[in-house]
Amino acid sequence: LPMVKIPEANWSSLLARAEFAINGLYMWAERPWGWGLGALNAAYPEFADRHIAWVGERTILGNAGRHIGQTHNEYVQLGVELGIVGWALAAWLAVELFRHWWVKKKDGLDWAAAWCLGIGSIIALFAFPFQNPATAFMAAASVGLIACRHPTHRPLPKVLCRPVAVIGSLALLAVAGGIYRADAYYGSAIRAVLANDFVAAAGNNV
Repeated sequence: LPMVKIPEANWSSLLARAEFAINGLYMWAERPWGWGLGALNAAYPEFADRHIAWVGERTILGNAGRHIGQTHNEYVQLGVELGIVGWALAAWLAVELFRHWWVKKKDGLDWAAAWCLGIGSIIALFAFPFQNPATAFMAAASVGLIACRHPTHRPLPKVLCRPVAVIGSLALLAVAGGIYRADAYYGSAIRAVLANDFVAAAGNNV
């Protein structure tokens, strides 16, 4: 099979996210019940310093990775901040939503909501769609559509279902494309910071 060439900037972004996740899991291991909601940025620099001291020049992050904002993995960050209880509540919500969606009489909106949450759950492995206002709104709306409509509701007219599904799919593709481009610029910004080219880093962030 032909190999897919991944731009070097994207490799930098992927490696940085891997380091965020590893350090986040170390944080969880130290406090399995969580550091507290929103505590990631306050507690993370200590673990970033440990990581840099351990791997030395092999780190992709350098000092630029001491204040990260998010772990770029929703599941790891949930464990870091809310610990075992947060993971348990998230698992319960996912199971209940799937159970409700499975037994209800579904129309186009239900399928669109399921696709939205499914794609968002995959993106959450390497980004933070449930913290970004646009994608978080889509996820919240999808949860509401699945959870609040009665299993015996009347389906929407077919003339409305198809446009809603198409518009929702196009919106998700646009979000995914934006995230991909943001990842490329993010990787370039990290390389620029490590090279002490702060003008180029600022340009990539803009």
